Amino acid sequence: MVFVDPCRGFLFFLVIFLIASQYRRIAATEERLYGIPKNQVFDQVLSATLYGFLGGVFGSLIMVFVGVSLSYTGIAYLWPLALLLMLINPRFICFSYAGGIISISNLVFGWPKVDVPGLAALVGILHVTEAMLIRISGGTCITPIMIRNKRGKVVSGFSLQKFWPVPIIVLLAVSTPEAAELTGLIRMPDWWPLVRPDGITPDENLIYIMIPVVAALGYGDIAIISPPSLKLKRTSLSLSVYSATLLGLAILSSWIRPLRWAAALFAPLGHEAVIRAGMRGEFTDEPYLQYREGEVTVLDVMPKSPAARAGIQSGDVILEANGIPVRSASDIKMLGESGVRAFHILLRRDTDAKRGGRFEIIHTRLERTDETHLGLITVPDATAASFVEIKKSMPLMRLIEVISRLVRSRKR
Repeated sequence: MVFVDPCRGFLFFLVIFLIASQYRRIAATEERLYGIPKNQVFDQVLSATLYGFLGGVFGSLIMVFVGVSLSYTGIAYLWPLALLLMLINPRFICFSYAGGIISISNLVFGWPKVDVPGLAALVGILHVTEAMLIRISGGTCITPIMIRNKRGKVVSGFSLQKFWPVPIIVLLAVSTPEAAELTGLIRMPDWWPLVRPDGITPDENLIYIMIPVVAALGYGDIAIISPPSLKLKRTSLSLSVYSATLLGLAILSSWIRPLRWAAALFAPLGHEAVIRAGMRGEFTDEPYLQYREGEVTVLDVMPKSPAARAGIQSGDVILEANGIPVRSASDIKMLGESGVRAFHILLRRDTDAKRGGRFEIIHTRLERTDETHLGLITVPDATAASFVEIKKSMPLMRLIEVISRLVRSRKR
C-alpha cells in the first residue's frame, strides 16, 4: 500500500532521499579524512532500505499485537515539540523526551488530551524496533576516527552511524455503534488490545483500521574504549531493556491509573540513562586501540582494498613486510608509494577481547592490481594533527548567531 498510494509512495522516497543525504555526509567526511570514502552511499542506502523493511515487519507485528492506536497518542503535539527540543540538543528529537513532557503535562494540567499509556507504548515499540536494527545492521556503517579526549590526548576510535527508512503498520481506532452490521471485519480476542484507549465506555464499539506509514529511525554512537561489535551489542541490549520496561509500564498503566506517572517519567529519564551509560568512560578511559612505540596497529581496513583481500583486520599489528620490519606508519606509506605489487605480510593478532593476552602470528600475502592505495588505516600517535572534534553547540544558539549576523549586516 505504501507504493500503491501516490502520497505514501512520495513520502517513502522522500524519507529515502533524506537518509541518502546523511550517508552522503558520512562519505564526504571519510573522503576528507582518508582520501576515499569507506562507506559507499548506494550500498548504504540499499542495505538500510532492506533492513528497514525487516524492521517495519517486526515493529508492525508488535504494534498490532499490543493494539496501540494513534488516534489517542497526541501525534499532532509530538512532532512540533520534538522539533523544538531539537533546537536545544539534536538528540532531543527522540520521541521519548517529547512524549514524556506531553504525558506529564496531561497528568498535571489535564492538557493536552492524550492517552498516556498509548503514547508510552508507541515510544517503546519504536525503540525496540531500533534496538533490533542496531543489533542486526548497526555495524554496517562504521567510520574510523581520531578524536581528542578530555585529557587532551588524540585517541583512535570509531563513529557508528546508521539510518533506516521503516515502513510500518499503525492502527487508528474509530468508534461506531453499528460495528455488528459491518462486514469484512476480524473479531479480536477479548483480551485485546493490551493498551486500552482512554475515555471509551463499555458499550462503545471500536474498529481498528490498519494504515501503512513511513518512519525514519537513526542511530549514532562512538566506540573508543571497546570494539564496535561489543558496543553495538551493549547498546542494543540496554535499549531493548528500556523498551520492554516502558512497554510493560504502558500496558499496566492502561489498567492501573497511578502507574501512568511511572510511564511518563520513565520515558525520558530511562532513555537519558541509556545514553549516559553508553557514553560512560568513552572520553576518559584508555582507548581499545592504542599507539605503541615501534608498532604499527591497524585501526581499520577499506572495503574491497588490497588489505581487505589479504584478510587484514582492525587491531592487527603489522610486524614485517617482505621480511623487512615495520616500525612506523611512514613504513606503511613507503610500501604504498613503492612500485611493488605484492607483499608477504607478517601479522600479530590478539585472540582475546581484552587484548594483551593470547595472540597468534599470521602470514598473509597482500596483492594490488591497479590500486594506488593499500587500504590500511593505522592507529596514529598522540601528536596526530588531524582529528575529529565533537562540538556540543546548541542548534538554537547557532540560529540566534545567524539571525544576529543578518541584523548586523543590514545595519551596515
